[in-house]
Amino acid sequence: MGGEFGCEVFARAELVGFLFDPAFDLAFCLNHLLLKCLWRAQWRGRYLACFDALADRYLAGVTWEPRPALEARTAQLLPGLFLARVDGKSPVEYVTEEADKDRVRRVARSFLVQPAARLKDVCAAWSAELAK
Repeated sequence: MGGEFGCEVFARAELVGFLFDPAFDLAFCLNHLLLKCLWRAQWRGRYLACFDALADRYLAGVTWEPRPALEARTAQLLPGLFLARVDGKSPVEYVTEEADKDRVRRVARSFLVQPAARLKDVCAAWSAELAK
C-alpha cells in the first residue's frame, strides 16, 4: 500500500469492474471503508479520506459511460449494501454493538427513502452520523 493514507491499493480501480456492474464493485469497496469507521474510530478520518480518494480516482477513469450515471448508481447501491452487512446473512464481524448497527440503519434508510446521486453526499451523511 502507498499513498498518503494507504489508499493507493484502492486507487487501481480500473482493475475492479470488469465482470459485473462496475458500480457494484465500487460500492462494495466504499461500503467497507464506511463501515470500518465503526471498527477503528481513531482512524475515521483516514477511512473517509480513502473513501474520497477511491471514489475520485475511480470516477476520473470512467470512460465507458457518463460519470454522473455511474456515480449515481454507486450511491444508490450503498444503502442496500450498508444494511446487508449489519442485518443480512453475512454481517461484518467488526460491527457488533447494537448502537452502531442502528447508526448504519439510520443512514441507510434515509438514502433508501431519498436516494443520493453523489457519493460525497453519502460520505457526508455518514460523517455527520459519526459526529453525533
